[in-house]
Amino acid sequence: MTNATGERNLALIQEVLEVFPETARKERRKHMMVSDPQMESVGKCIISNRKSQPGVMTVRGCAYAGSKGVVFGPIKDMAHISHGPIGCGQYSRAGRRNYYTGVSGVDSFGTLNFTSDFQERDIVFGGDKKLTKLIEEMELLFPLTKGITIQSECPVGLIGDDISAVANASSKALDKPVIPVRCEGFRGVSQSLGHHIANDVVRDWVLNNREGQPFASTPYDVAIIGDYNIGGDAWASRILLEEMGLRVVAQWSGDGTLVEMENTPFVKLNLVHCYRSMNYIARHMGYRYVVRNTTLHQSRLNMELENVGFSVGYRRLDVEITLVSDDGRIFSFPLSGDSRFWLPQNTSELSVSLPFRELEKGTYTVYFRMTDPSLWREIQPANTFSHDSYGFRLGTLKLEKLL
Repeated sequence: MTNATGERNLALIQEVLEVFPETARKERRKHMMVSDPQMESVGKCIISNRKSQPGVMTVRGCAYAGSKGVVFGPIKDMAHISHGPIGCGQYSRAGRRNYYTGVSGVDSFGTLNFTSDFQERDIVFGGDKKLTKLIEEMELLFPLTKGITIQSECPVGLIGDDISAVANASSKALDKPVIPVRCEGFRGVSQSLGHHIANDVVRDWVLNNREGQPFASTPYDVAIIGDYNIGGDAWASRILLEEMGLRVVAQWSGDGTLVEMENTPFVKLNLVHCYRSMNYIARHMGYRYVVRNTTLHQSRLNMELENVGFSVGYRRLDVEITLVSDDGRIFSFPLSGDSRFWLPQNTSELSVSLPFRELEKGTYTVYFRMTDPSLWREIQPANTFSHDSYGFRLGTLKLEKLL
């Protein structure tokens, strides 16, 4: 690049910065520079991995975009409120080609922009009352919505509005889910944190809604996780899976519905398409084992293991108890029980007889290990046990004399 070109580009940057107020100009200057390979080689380059500044346009996504624009926005039978100034809602409305079936305003609402249209007075006095009135008007105009989400924008986080309280009160008044999502854009440097926030909200406010209700399941139930039907790709995936003989219970979240998401804990397998945006909820919905109690009666060790997750394991795990003596001798014993029958929200009893007559006096450290033999991967319990190469440490056992 010639000196003349560099000077012209620098003058252009200065011209752009002149329109900003002094404080904003200071921030934006860090994001604009003349491209020069020599400057990049010494580490002087544009600062981009920074949190978004409220009120300052960014060329990348934010936490709000990750939640409203990616995860929640395509759910077609819910109304999604952009709680804040009108711009964020308008820029995130129907811009990602999330195709859907249905009639807009009747059973599909993704193309509509619901916003609280924050003004200066709302910043000063708060927007809770305005939000409550908005939800009431939405229910009057669009009574067929199956639920409502409140997607908070930067000003809401800055002034500290309690959207959870509004959501709880509105949910009781309307008798339908009203879900608060604290996804203010400035919370993250990209959309990624918005994905995580939205996944956590689904976990806490959606997945347990149909617990205890009847569901006619089959051995072939699956859910498509992280496919937003951009250009209709989820439809193609669904056709292929159904031709294979699988029953697709839910699509997350392109052309998806609230009841599909609520039914997802009943499926046998989650098929993850976009790992980056949905790996959090996919991991949460698997099996999750907790060691509740371990007792020793004579030579028999008994263990209670509870599955606090959403599904049963579909492969049999190798489960064993290992005793390690003070001088490093190792003794391993398999525990009874088939992990394929450790049902969600149930406690299973495992046991093993320890051959104390074959062991010498001394102190032994007791370890517990679960391994998936097909993957050669250790399965970790949810307890906060210390872990080393032998497994998870349960405690110590002291043999005073031979039996």
